[in-house]
Amino acid sequence: MTRTRLEKNRLHLNIFSKNVEVTVSGKCLAIKKLLEELKLYGQLNADVIDMYINIAQDKITDSIASNPSTHIETQKGFGYIIQHPYGKSETVFELEENNKKLFFNYNGKDKWYLYKFLSIQYCHPYEEIGTKFHEDALVPAFVVFFPEEISFLHGSCVCKDDEAIIITGTGGVGKTTLELHLILNCNYYFLADDMVPICGNNVYQNLSFPKIYKYNVYGWKELKKKIAELNRSPLAKLNWYIKPYIPILGGGQVRRRVNPLNFFSGKVAKKANSKYVIFINRTKKVKDITLDQNVDPTLLAKASLYIIKNEMRTLFEHIKYHELNCLFLDKDPLITTEYIKQKFLNHYIKIFRKSELFLLHIPVKSTLADLMSAIKIIKKRI
Repeated sequence: MTRTRLEKNRLHLNIFSKNVEVTVSGKCLAIKKLLEELKLYGQLNADVIDMYINIAQDKITDSIASNPSTHIETQKGFGYIIQHPYGKSETVFELEENNKKLFFNYNGKDKWYLYKFLSIQYCHPYEEIGTKFHEDALVPAFVVFFPEEISFLHGSCVCKDDEAIIITGTGGVGKTTLELHLILNCNYYFLADDMVPICGNNVYQNLSFPKIYKYNVYGWKELKKKIAELNRSPLAKLNWYIKPYIPILGGGQVRRRVNPLNFFSGKVAKKANSKYVIFINRTKKVKDITLDQNVDPTLLAKASLYIIKNEMRTLFEHIKYHELNCLFLDKDPLITTEYIKQKFLNHYIKIFRKSELFLLHIPVKSTLADLMSAIKIIKKRI
């Protein structure tokens, strides 16, 4: 990566209900791209800062222990190293005199044309940094620093008239498909995709770019047209239409990251009250889609905790390593996994008890038509 003279940018943003000061250093394409995406949250004037974020392209913290080698233990916190095909990123959480600090360091290639063509979302490495930052650093920082107030559900969220619909469940069960249908066809507003921030009974926007997979567009002409606008070049079309069927090119799924403000024509809300929660369960026990409203909030809360621990396994793994390293360094851990799990479980139970719950059972081999049928059933109940 070409090194250039460092430049600093400072932003004041409101993210997930908290006032955040972000300092960005560097001129590589990845840093510029991340700065551009963070500005979507909108800048503000804040007298009180809840968390400080330092983003750079050079190493900005020193480790006093590394057990294991991917773990970073500092005097005032901990973090981890994540290796990517094109480089690595470092994330560190520190508490200094009650100041909550997140450090995120990116070091890798900006452009790599072979990687772009073979990648799941047809992106140069630098174009993926927004996703990496949200998943590896930003959301984990809120889990570490604000577990008493804020938790996350794995899912999608839309809203209308200040009433939010949270759609949750494991990966690939149809959460994003339902989200897209409600926004594009039912005049709902986008709030979050993948990680849904909840605080009390409020759901806040998460502007990490939604990821639309090829299976989300099957049988959906309107969505196919919108995705076609992102696949104008011959190589982009080859990646989307041909790559999944050619093992030598990597095979597997393909997807596209989309700017929610552009893709949904500005239909993006900042927050809403949780009104409905739809938990999708894919099972062989049903042949047709069924909707159950007699749902135990504690059962869904426990299921949601299992899912979020899996989705955030890197963070939970390194919190355990943090606890281990603290034993040898004779210091108190910044946070523990048990504390987070208990707080999240309490949050889930509380918000589920205040919301109308739907347990949507879908057949294992469900189709887009099945999900559309589910939407019709749900719309009759809400």
